[in-house]
Amino acid sequence: MASLAIPEPGLPQRRHDWVEAVAQWFVRGSEGIRWLLAVFVVASVFGFYFFPGDLADRNRAERVAADGQWGTTTNVNVHVGWVLGFKGTGYYAIKDVRVHLPGTVGPALLDNVDGVLPDDTDAREGWQAPTERTGYTPPLRVRYLTNARGEVGAAIAQDDLTYWTTGNNDPEVGLAIGLAGLALALAAITLNHARLTGHPGPRRRTPRAYRRTGTYTAGQRNRLRHRE
Repeated sequence: MASLAIPEPGLPQRRHDWVEAVAQWFVRGSEGIRWLLAVFVVASVFGFYFFPGDLADRNRAERVAADGQWGTTTNVNVHVGWVLGFKGTGYYAIKDVRVHLPGTVGPALLDNVDGVLPDDTDAREGWQAPTERTGYTPPLRVRYLTNARGEVGAAIAQDDLTYWTTGNNDPEVGLAIGLAGLALALAAITLNHARLTGHPGPRRRTPRAYRRTGTYTAGQRNRLRHRE
């Protein structure tokens, strides 16, 4: 018969005390520097947010570069859309690029699209023919993967493929920013907590003159006692 494990007495209480101690340490250590912690946290979130997407884009590009085939198309359309920014601001960017590739079934959307428009003056939303301003102008060279039915599994324009497969370190940069933000936040809390709790510094030594005076006074008292 299997024996039942008996929980150690007081274990839940010790866990509760540990969690409470960490919470108090965090609250105390963040006093007066919450604005600085907010900067570190925003930077950390920014880095961790882009890391998985950048890693997936680079892995896809490496797979297409290794196993894909080249094709050139003149049938290209770009979709320009409005990207909402901070406090109502925003900008126009390329959301999708649609192409018809030779030897494939139906249209395909390109992957790893560089959506930045260097100049979005007079830009308009919707599907449209590419221009020098939007990029992806035909004839467009594309490397792509297809399945047995001729459907496109992944397709990347030549310039984008070069960007993601030639010494690209975007995922590492995002991860480094995320970890650095966390490390700086923890270091700031630790140092601030030590400052606020008033950890004693090195013990101050009594000046030599005071020690001599104390010794001389004590000697005088001893001599006076002997005389009495």
